[in-house]
Amino acid sequence: MKDVRTIRLYVEQKLRSGSFVELPDKLSHYLCNVMRCREGNVISCFNPADGEFDCRITAIGKKKTIIEVGIRKRFSEENNDVWLNPLILLFAMGLPVQHEPGADDLLPHGAGSMGTPHFPCSAEVNS
Repeated sequence: MKDVRTIRLYVEQKLRSGSFVELPDKLSHYLCNVMRCREGNVISCFNPADGEFDCRITAIGKKKTIIEVGIRKRFSEENNDVWLNPLILLFAMGLPVQHEPGADDLLPHGAGSMGTPHFPCSAEVNS
């Protein structure tokens, strides 16, 4: 069983772990004739809605290829809503910190280091 995960395919069909997906003719031709994949090979398939998955080729031919969708490797970039990330939500609700004069400018920098440079935040100090 050859591991060819370096092959990444954009797949329009819905990808869910454990499901079987029939690939279109052009992708079947590409895998069979160009990349010379065989049954049992593992490839990466992705789309913007579902993310990227390891997929095992269960049947392959010039016009028909069926893959079994395996483990998700990467979540979709489209669905990364800043308010759904629990760590960022905790940060947005406010962390218990000691306030020192002049420390107000640390909040946006902290948000940027968490991977959210566009995070809308404001600092309030309760005296």
